[in-house]
Amino acid sequence: MILVLGSTRLGARLVKALRAASQEVTIVERNRRYLEQYLADDHGATVVLGSPTDPDVLARAGMERADIICVANRDDALNVLVADLLRARYPSKRIIVRLDDPVLTQVFRESGYEVVSPLDLAVTAFTHSIVPLTERV
Repeated sequence: MILVLGSTRLGARLVKALRAASQEVTIVERNRRYLEQYLADDHGATVVLGSPTDPDVLARAGMERADIICVANRDDALNVLVADLLRARYPSKRIIVRLDDPVLTQVFRESGYEVVSPLDLAVTAFTHSIVPLTERV
């Protein structure tokens, strides 16, 4: 089971893509409005309303069964807090964290976290679209 923490645009699209790939997904979101805005349609995921920092919410979401946890909130500070709490409580779990700040991204990668940086991905996509393969460093 894949646990997605955060249902902003990124989290919601991730849930839909994982469900399209027949993955079992549970999403935790603290803001009901985000759920209604980004996951209003039938997506087939289990939804748990609550804070990703609350151990009871994580237990209801099935944290013990989760193979992968995707920390996908749009707030870097919250993602750092959640990722650190999860690593302390569940050191054997695979945690993938979204970070936008380049310094935090580097620090977290150096600390052994798997980091997805929308900024890095966008720069790579633009570069690949603009610079021919033979000219890339």
